[in-house]
Amino acid sequence: PHNMSTYKLLEPHRSYADLYAMFVSRSVPAFLEQAIQQNFGTTSPTLAQVLRYTAATLFPRGLLVRTTQIVGSFMILNGTINYLQLREHKKLVQAVSVPPRPDNGNNSGNENDTRNTENTDGLQQQSTQ
Repeated sequence: PHNMSTYKLLEPHRSYADLYAMFVSRSVPAFLEQAIQQNFGTTSPTLAQVLRYTAATLFPRGLLVRTTQIVGSFMILNGTINYLQLREHKKLVQAVSVPPRPDNGNNSGNENDTRNTENTDGLQQQSTQ
């Protein structure tokens, strides 16, 4: 469809049938055109033409190159996105995780140190150590 619309923009005076015939003549890969011509060109020209149209529509020239370009682009984009997400995740984990204070149960000489402790009922009470 993209090729046909491009052809129509370039040559608006031509019919779509003419443009499609031009597309087929330019889009069948050379090795496939040669195989069609050798095997069906003289014995069955109608079958050869059907094969050309099918090949040009399903496997146009440059399909493999363009597909490789698109796949490569997505690999680069997805790899970059995943790498950046991993970096941000590591930053977040580092920012959120605070190392415990090394007071080992001592109040470090502070007699007014108050902490919330849990009693046996699950209720919090404030105690002074």
